[in-house]
Amino acid sequence: AGDPELAAVLGLASDTELEELLAIAYSPSPLSPVVKSAAGWRDEWRGALRDQWEGAGRREREEILAQRLLFLAATGPDTFQGRLPTYRTALRSLGAQVGVTDSRQLTTGELEIEIFSQLLEGFDFRSPMHGASEAWGDGMAASGSLGTLG
Repeated sequence: AGDPELAAVLGLASDTELEELLAIAYSPSPLSPVVKSAAGWRDEWRGALRDQWEGAGRREREEILAQRLLFLAATGPDTFQGRLPTYRTALRSLGAQVGVTDSRQLTTGELEIEIFSQLLEGFDFRSPMHGASEAWGDGMAASGSLGTLG
């Protein structure tokens, strides 16, 4: 069940990292369509999610998170038809957005590296970091929101 490549990636994360990813994946985002974002932060959903997460084992938690990440990566038509992309398809889409070319010829691992490299190339390490949270969102605040899911 699920996407084996995404499962392998999530399997590398610590329990704390999974919780941080869950908080981010279910937090409101100005970059996410309203319908997808709204489902993440409504109080009714938070309580149910918290109960499901706390009652789940490690593999179930990875699957909960994988389903949410793939849901967020889905296109509008895919969402309405109940289809989710594969991890590789989501990576290829992200790669296209950041300038990775010929992604079909790359392995999934190579694609991850190329995306990461493109993101690093576009980041100016010399610029002052103050104000970055306004531009990119406050990841620490999002990661701390898991405790407020209920």
